Amino acid sequence: MLVPSDNKSVELTDKQKDFLDALFGEANGDPKIAGEIAGYSVNSYPKVLKSLKEEIIVHICQGIHLYIHDRWSR
Repeated sequence: MLVPSDNKSVELTDKQKDFLDALFGEANGDPKIAGEIAGYSVNSYPKVLKSLKEEIIVHICQGIHLYIHDRWSR
């Protein structure tokens, strides 16, 4: 399965939410910068990425879906 199932409800910490907000916002997709913005130590971003992999994929897929829907509705 390419897109993770969202059947399970995962409670994210505030720091994880800050990371995701920064990753798709101010950091422009750069996980190292997103980690720094969220307050993670400099070299911990790979572990954070791995732990949030499903949330990141779902967010990207939702963005693609919205983009395609917007383009087709014109």
